[in-house]
Order: sequence, then C-alpha cells, then structure tokens
Amino acid sequence: MPTGSSIGGSFKHIALCAALGEKGCVIAYSTFPGEPPAASLFGQPGQEVSLLSGQMATRGLQVACVNPAAIGGGTRELEPYFPSEGLEATPWVEFPNLYSARCEETGGASYLEVRKSSGSSDLRPVVTEKDGPDWGYHPYDVNLALGNLVADVARAETTWSKASRS
Repeated sequence: MPTGSSIGGSFKHIALCAALGEKGCVIAYSTFPGEPPAASLFGQPGQEVSLLSGQMATRGLQVACVNPAAIGGGTRELEPYFPSEGLEATPWVEFPNLYSARCEETGGASYLEVRKSSGSSDLRPVVTEKDGPDWGYHPYDVNLALGNLVADVARAETTWSKASRS
C-alpha cells in the first residue's frame, strides 16, 4: 500500500483497522523478532510475497502492519494460543504475559516486532525463527496473537450487531 496510507495495494477496497471494535477493516502483519533482513520473504514491499500478487515496486510502498493487541497503535501484550500437540489434556495451550508486540517501520520494512516480555526465569517454550531469519516468525503469525484476534473479531461483531439493530 502507499506509504502512510491505510488503503491501497492488496487492500484496494478495504482499509486497515485503526480502532478497537471497528468493522469492515483488515488486520494484517508479519511477525519478526527485530528488523527483517533485506532478503526477507515478508515485511518488505516488492519482495517475495509481494511478487506473488504482482506488486514489484519497492519505493513509496509499505507492507501493512496492524497490531492485533493494540489496534490503535503502541505496544501491548499478546495472547498466544498454541496447539498442545497431545502434551496436555486440552487441544490448546495459552501463554499469557510471555510476549509483547508493536508495529515497527525500519529499513523500508513494516513488521510486527514480537519480543519476549517475561524474564529469563520463565521456562515456558518460546518461538524461534525455525525456518531462518528471512521467514521471521511467519509459521507462528496467527498463534502468537490468536487470543487478541478472537477478541478483536468479537468487538467488531458487537459493533456490527449494534449498528444493524439501529
């Protein structure tokens, strides 16, 4: 999308979400522990994933980033949920207060910077760039913010329901 815009590029007909409870908008992001490398598959306009949709330009564009934990901006705690993979009696495991996130723009990249927010004594499992730094945390994009995304959808549904009754 054009730099500084909330609509355009892949999102020609739908704007990025800018407020809690907003309906008819999109939440999009690419997760990384820090600035994505220049050859990154995500977060950089005109790179790998952008090319799949025919977007080859690199100047005057940015990759969308809406923090699902802080739709209006800023840093907030993520509410990650991961499959328990049979290790627990429940199919899902929640890891509260383990990560925080913030949208960042550096070096031409736009990305959701995910940081561990608990101390070194916290022995819960953490995500890694298992597929290499060009992928960032992509395999975990949804799970890292799953609780936030579910809450965001619930808020938007409430807004939509109230508006449809008026």
